[in-house]
Amino acid sequence: MRKRLLADHQLRRWVKHSLEISAGAFPNSKYEMWTQCQVFVPHAVECIGHLADDKEDILNQALLAFRVGVYILDRGEYNKAQTLLLTSKTRREDVLGPEHPDTLSSIFHIGLVLLGQWKNKEAEVIIQQAANRCEEALGLKHRDTLDVISCLGVALER
Repeated sequence: MRKRLLADHQLRRWVKHSLEISAGAFPNSKYEMWTQCQVFVPHAVECIGHLADDKEDILNQALLAFRVGVYILDRGEYNKAQTLLLTSKTRREDVLGPEHPDTLSSIFHIGLVLLGQWKNKEAEVIIQQAANRCEEALGLKHRDTLDVISCLGVALER
């Protein structure tokens, strides 16, 4: 029993380190970085799937899920991206709250997934929600708010 507890403690410690490193090291999703991103994805998904013990781990999982989700969204794999971005949104909402800029970014990107899937009405609702919250939290002239409103225009045009 003692060995198992020690092994479990070691596993949690390594998962914590993996989350910290992976969340910070996952490359941006620009096309030039796709080969590097693809190498990281299996490890990142494994880290995201582990049970997080504290807020720091939960936020690292949320960040990693967001970065991987955006990369996969950029590749056009909408269903996989949606799952990861929903994970990011849920974890960020639980720890940071619904009005935090990181939570709003996750919500906005879920709207982008829905646009990519041509689910225009659903996208419109999600992006409108993100736009309203961004305006309240960040102000109308904030760049993130303007980006979301611009995207809302695309959703409404469809």
